[in-house]
Amino acid sequence: MQDPIKFIAILLIANIPLFVFIYFSFFSKKNRRGKGKHRNKTQGHLLLLIFTYIIILAIEFISVYKLLQVIK
Repeated sequence: MQDPIKFIAILLIANIPLFVFIYFSFFSKKNRRGKGKHRNKTQGHLLLLIFTYIIILAIEFISVYKLLQVIK
């Protein structure tokens, strides 16, 4: 692995569709009932979304890195 920044950028770009899918699964039309009282729930869902995305990226980074070590 000669350029780790390029490798991380490719992983981030490749996971944009996954991020969009998770975002829309959390914020579907059924969750948009009221504006005032569901604000904390929405912020919690956004935090859960961010943590899920970070965990998925970490797992992919580790697995691809180990796969590249095996290929060498």
